[in-house]
Amino acid sequence: MKFVARLAVAALSGAVIAAVLAALVGHALFAAGGYTEEALGDPPPWVGFAILGSGAVVAMLVVLFAGRSSLPEWVRPSVLGGLAGVAVVVFLTLLLANALGGPSPKSPKGEGIRLFGLVCGVPIGLISGIVVGLEVSRKRRG
Repeated sequence: MKFVARLAVAALSGAVIAAVLAALVGHALFAAGGYTEEALGDPPPWVGFAILGSGAVVAMLVVLFAGRSSLPEWVRPSVLGGLAGVAVVVFLTLLLANALGGPSPKSPKGEGIRLFGLVCGVPIGLISGIVVGLEVSRKRRG
């Protein structure tokens, strides 16, 4: 049962990672080509299913072949700390952007705050979260 749960988590995680990467690559290609958001058309549904499915399959294969090996003890607190740090930065960035720039994603002040939070805040939140997670783990061990 534990193995099936690992496969299910891997499939979900792989699908989400593939979707995010596809969105980032698509946006970067359109931005590099000088296209506007209006030029971006909606792809057919099978493209989304192919992206999600391929991400899920790749993640499940990784779990099948490498999921049995045990990870070092420091990995779990560093991953959880990094996720928590990024979540805090994203929440605070969106809160600040909506408070100062309004809920519209097109407002100039809110867009600048969101961009700053993405470019500067997320890496800082990731690194500080990893450091805090490792420090808390070290203190708990004694």
